[in-house]
Amino acid sequence: MEPPAVMVGKTRQSRRRRSVGFAYIQIREYEPTMGDNPSVSYGPPVTLDWDYEELPWTSVDYYEETRAPRRNNRQLLLNYYQRRNILMW
Repeated sequence: MEPPAVMVGKTRQSRRRRSVGFAYIQIREYEPTMGDNPSVSYGPPVTLDWDYEELPWTSVDYYEETRAPRRNNRQLLLNYYQRRNILMW
């Protein structure tokens, strides 16, 4: 058995720099549905359905240039009324 290429506390000549890159992505859009999350204290929990729609392939660069700004944790929370309205659509 050969020793690993990278060992803790030691360096080896055979150590290589590895990277992964992506040029194109395909986004899936899922419908929301009633969930079963027990951590919801009041009202219906929301989860993603199994069915999805595949959007056309797009370049990662175009996606990053045109996507909406990232939301913080507070903005990701849904209150009772928001969850109810999502499920009533």
